[in-house]
Amino acid sequence: MPKNNKALKKNESVGKTFTVPSGLAPIQEDFTITTDAHSKFSKIHIRNQAIKFHREGNILDAEKYYQNFINLGYSDHKVFSNYGIILKSYGKLEEAAVLQERSIKIKPDLAEAHYNLANTLKDLGKINEAEISLRKAIKLKPDFVESYSNLGIILKDLGKLNEAEILLLKAIELNPYFAEAYSNLANVMKESGNFYDSINYAKKAIKLNNKLSIAICNLIELKGIICDWSDLDIQSTWMNQIGIYGSSINPGVLNYYEDNPLRQLIRSKRFFKQNYVRKSEPLGVNNNNKINVGYFSSDFRAHPTMFLISSLLSLHDKKEFNIYLYSFTPKDDEYTQMAKESGCIFRDIKDLNDIEVVNLARNDKIDIAVDLMGYIQNNRISIFSYRVAPIQINYLGYPGTLGADPIDYIIADKIIIPNEYEKFYSEKIIFMPNCYQCNDNKKEICSEPITREDFNLPSKGF
Repeated sequence: MPKNNKALKKNESVGKTFTVPSGLAPIQEDFTITTDAHSKFSKIHIRNQAIKFHREGNILDAEKYYQNFINLGYSDHKVFSNYGIILKSYGKLEEAAVLQERSIKIKPDLAEAHYNLANTLKDLGKINEAEISLRKAIKLKPDFVESYSNLGIILKDLGKLNEAEILLLKAIELNPYFAEAYSNLANVMKESGNFYDSINYAKKAIKLNNKLSIAICNLIELKGIICDWSDLDIQSTWMNQIGIYGSSINPGVLNYYEDNPLRQLIRSKRFFKQNYVRKSEPLGVNNNNKINVGYFSSDFRAHPTMFLISSLLSLHDKKEFNIYLYSFTPKDDEYTQMAKESGCIFRDIKDLNDIEVVNLARNDKIDIAVDLMGYIQNNRISIFSYRVAPIQINYLGYPGTLGADPIDYIIADKIIIPNEYEKFYSEKIIFMPNCYQCNDNKKEICSEPITREDFNLPSKGF
């Protein structure tokens, strides 16, 4: 193994802002109500009442009227699109997408409908389809600022950083006061390693909206990356509220900057609830001849996770267990090949959306599903939100709590989670007798001398 292998680099974090305005259609004038439920006036009344309640934030009554409208066999693009927004908020993404597609079928030239559909498709893991919908929205409405911003984030996730930067700069050109666009651009700059520009964009976002949690979180992380310890008093004040109130933030980012397990539990629960709740169902016990275990990760590649787990995969007792590897690794390498040759059943799922992955894992009759990523970059924790196995476990990549109801257990040890900290985990804890972290027992210790210069460090100094 190369001597300068960065096997223990810090877990990458997810940082993104995806702008989701209401997308509600204008309320039209109410007309005289008749007692005939099938009259056009009653149809207009039901629709307008639904939209009125929705705009007022009375979601329960809005849902009742939307459902009544549909049950009566009425059809209206505004109702379908708006009701889809409500269903999306409940995690009923497939149902939401169906309604939003019906809305577009009725009125294909409404940019907001394509935009709403894109938001749902993104949460379904249908990133390429979401990109197409956002491009349609922009074509129909060239000044649609939110579409430029959201498309920029999707392209960032697809690794198209230059194009993402162009789109986000366009959003800022259209609206120089759009804080979320600056925050998204800060994320793109961070991804490309341009930390100083990223810091400046995060600061601009906060100046425009001092309650924008993701921008504040980004700034804290970025200042830490470049070892800028100024303004710690301000950051300390932010820590008391960020992710606790308002919009959620990825809890993993702040693990490096404060040791407050209660706040981390609250942040984790809020982050999961606001971003990953999906329509799920309980799964019964499979009557398999062997126990089927599935590992899910994007890091079956040259990555710290694979450096640690490679021997474990080959050492699993294949006589008693069927081991499945569900890989959404963006680009295969020699370590991916090692995973494929480990005697496990390898599933390449990088081109499958979340629903397709869920169906695949359920058809494989997985008994125990192990997420190796938690909230680190490129995770697909939403797959576990649907529930792919009767038992679901958080292991290795993220040894903190996920605050997620669908995750039943976490594998740890008494160093990672001392007795007095168990109460700060939403998962039940499986304690290993010594150390939770496996290692590659075939890895040779480097016998060559290692210098600071090998790691681009000065010969002396901090």
